[in-house]
Amino acid sequence: MVVTDQQIGAKIREMRRKRGIGQPELGEALGVTFMMIQKYDTGASSITAVKLAKIAETLRCKTTDLLPKPTKT
Repeated sequence: MVVTDQQIGAKIREMRRKRGIGQPELGEALGVTFMMIQKYDTGASSITAVKLAKIAETLRCKTTDLLPKPTKT
């Protein structure tokens, strides 16, 4: 399975909303603008492993929670 930026972005957006954390708040925690968080949410920008780990820490979840579930082939 190929994991796309859009799939990761959708998981980040879902978890961010569950936690009640807005784009500006997440951006501040990561040291980026809310516009960059918008790009992450939509998959318009790729996320490094380091940023993904920081996002998971901020959202109080595991990094793997932000990855799509594998599908059976």
